[in-house]
Amino acid sequence: MKTITFGVCLLVLILSGCSKSTDTPSTEPVDDDLAGPISRPASGYGADGSYAVSEIDFPNTEYPGTKVTIFYPSGATSPKPTIFYSHPYGGESKEYNRGLFEFITKKGYVVVFVPYPTNDISIDHRYLTLWTGFTKAAADYPGIIDTRKVGFMGHSFGGGASIGLAYRAFTEKDWGADGRFLFTMAPWYSYLENSVKLTTPIRFKLTTCSGRN
Repeated sequence: MKTITFGVCLLVLILSGCSKSTDTPSTEPVDDDLAGPISRPASGYGADGSYAVSEIDFPNTEYPGTKVTIFYPSGATSPKPTIFYSHPYGGESKEYNRGLFEFITKKGYVVVFVPYPTNDISIDHRYLTLWTGFTKAAADYPGIIDTRKVGFMGHSFGGGASIGLAYRAFTEKDWGADGRFLFTMAPWYSYLENSVKLTTPIRFKLTTCSGRN
């Protein structure tokens, strides 16, 4: 008798479980390109913007065999605020941070990515490679890049480089006349500036992230 009662109870539990799985909507997160258990936000803060992403590549003259890439909102009919990004050592491929570049572009901004060689002849030439790529992109694509509203962003070596490159762009070319910022992540040693340069120009925001808790 106990065996029959146990069997009936087990059958009821199995049937009720099957019924629940068919009638209740799934709450599983939507699959996307993020690694880990947390799905990409579907709306609100952190969600993708409404723009599709297009790309333009052109030869990187200071680093033969590579290309400068411009990420921009598809169908843009006027120049957009632009972020000039400097990568860390080893980050020569745009694929290493494509998610970030596309996220920014989907919000309606332009991103310029310039690869420089990790094993180069000098630090000066790495800086020159970045500068040449940034300025050529701005000169050749004025219909996409709005140099009156710019930001310089970089990570590690690129974070340090962004400081000197931004200073040069702000003072020599007056980029960012209508809006400018500088965002550096875990910046390595920075060249092309000194204590006097770090106090000017005064019309921009500097944000830095050290990577420490």
